[in-house]
Amino acid sequence: MIIDTLDNANFYKTLSANIETAINYLKSTDLQSLELGKHEIDGNKVFALLLNYETQNEFKDKWEAHRKYLDIHYIIEGNERIAVANILDMNPITEYEKNEDFQLFKGKGAKLYLRKNDFIILGPNDVHQPGICFDDAVSEVRKIVIKAMI
Repeated sequence: MIIDTLDNANFYKTLSANIETAINYLKSTDLQSLELGKHEIDGNKVFALLLNYETQNEFKDKWEAHRKYLDIHYIIEGNERIAVANILDMNPITEYEKNEDFQLFKGKGAKLYLRKNDFIILGPNDVHQPGICFDDAVSEVRKIVIKAMI
């Protein structure tokens, strides 16, 4: 897991070609005017999901992890907490869905704060629960989640 601001994102471009593509997209795209939904960046290797939502209280059994893609969550507007835990400390509650690259878990983890211009890179061992209220106050969040193939 990596958490930082977009201003420092160039430091992480050397991690992989797909992460570099994702960072270049974040830095070169007008994210405010982008339409909600899925956006292709580099075929099935790198794509984005633009989301608008209100943060909520914690979701007890909504921890998720992925095996095929890294998640890069970038906050365009608003703020949220994201809970993160090591996969070894969690209990799976569903089987891995290969076609959706998705598995649900149950457990507890650390809560991190994400503000406007923050991003987090989540790997296959980083089980996460995004969209949690920041200081117990509901926030409108505009966020892009980039999926970068491992």
